[in-house]
Amino acid sequence: MTRCMHRVYLDRFGNPDERVPYPDFLQILWESGVLHEERVIAGLDVVTPDGEDFVSRCESSMRLMTAGVPLIYHAALKTERMSGEPDLLKRIERPSAFGSFSYIPVEIKDGHAWVDSKAKKLKPKPHYIAQLCAYADLLEIVQEMRPATGLVIDVDAQWVSLDLAEYWPEYERLRNEAELLAGGTHLTVAGKKAACDQCVWFEVCDADVRRRDDVTLVAGIGESHREKLSQLGVNTVAELTSTDPSLLMTVKGIGPAFAEKWTRQARVQKSCVVEQLASWTPPRTRFEVSYDIEDFFFSGTVYLHGLLVRSSAAPHFGEAEYSVSHFGQYSAICATASEDEESVWRRFLEKIDELDALADYAVYVYSSHERTNLTKLQGRYGSSAALDRFADRFVDLYDVVRKHFVFPTESTGLKSIASFCGFTWRDADPGGAQSIAWWAQYLKDPVANASLRDRVIAYNEDDVRASFAIRDWMTG
Repeated sequence: MTRCMHRVYLDRFGNPDERVPYPDFLQILWESGVLHEERVIAGLDVVTPDGEDFVSRCESSMRLMTAGVPLIYHAALKTERMSGEPDLLKRIERPSAFGSFSYIPVEIKDGHAWVDSKAKKLKPKPHYIAQLCAYADLLEIVQEMRPATGLVIDVDAQWVSLDLAEYWPEYERLRNEAELLAGGTHLTVAGKKAACDQCVWFEVCDADVRRRDDVTLVAGIGESHREKLSQLGVNTVAELTSTDPSLLMTVKGIGPAFAEKWTRQARVQKSCVVEQLASWTPPRTRFEVSYDIEDFFFSGTVYLHGLLVRSSAAPHFGEAEYSVSHFGQYSAICATASEDEESVWRRFLEKIDELDALADYAVYVYSSHERTNLTKLQGRYGSSAALDRFADRFVDLYDVVRKHFVFPTESTGLKSIASFCGFTWRDADPGGAQSIAWWAQYLKDPVANASLRDRVIAYNEDDVRASFAIRDWMTG
């Protein structure tokens, strides 16, 4: 419910026939979470409630809690208001209706507890802490004492304590809104989010958002922004195009930068014509390299480094004499099922040594993802002088797009911008999440699914080609 209240409503009242199947990526995500949970539980001394149905398991859970069992796995809890099944209940020595002890909720997550573990002030992931609060809400009725803290056992098997009391007012707001929605009071409307295409209601919401010309269709505007704009009666993209930025600035939280950016983006999207903010000249080099990695979302393991090398003198994408061969020479330093990340890294360093012989080249990437992962891998497995020179030559095209152009697209992601520039992926179902699903399926059965490894490599090659297509379009 922290991610999309409108889904809460659709899950309760939507037409089941309009749902689309869960994406393969989500299935892989669930499987990874289950495996992580199994590994964690294997190292703990837990007791699981008996019972063939939820009611009998609730009764068994109460008996275990009354007896003071230290760790209860998948306890079943139910009150008049709600029900749930926390991964674990952990006994603490704090008085409750059970006596001198009570229980706090524990969730096992295949991820880190914090939004950004390197931030100065750590913030828990909203969906993690909301889930813990819901179980604390149940426990407050069951044991007549609300837990002040909850625990997350994270991807590294670390037990992380989260302060539920600090988040409680926000949880109550979410719970009350969810109850109103589930009761039939429709308080939300569909909006466009980055993760919408991973939802079973995607087609329903997408059609609704476009029919209403919802303002979240504007790149960079989320639902919290939509609420602020609504205060001014600005609810559609068309309305935003004709709004004076100074009017937007009368709303708290909307400064001049956002006001100018949003109205300009809305106008550009409606006109379908790119607006150039400033000229951009790429580095003058003899060679150009496009670089893109593929990594496993769940573990962060990098299993593919893709490099595309071309001469700067070759015809560019979009020119009359251009052909596919002019994209350049592609190299995939890709793992096999039996190969670990370090082995792939060693092969990548060898390739960078070969590339270093070119001497005069620029490296095009799209976003900070590649630099972040290079830094991580250097810390794990070591570096080289050639790699340092390689990283110093990075040109982030995503940064160039944002600072120099306004594209009439609903996103500034690689797929959206490259598609506008005329590039097409060869795969009928391209996407980073989908490629992770292919890789996971390949690892399950490398012999039967060998073609999926080839499909991931082809997808990566198209990604590095897409970066060149964007670079060429911006200088065409």
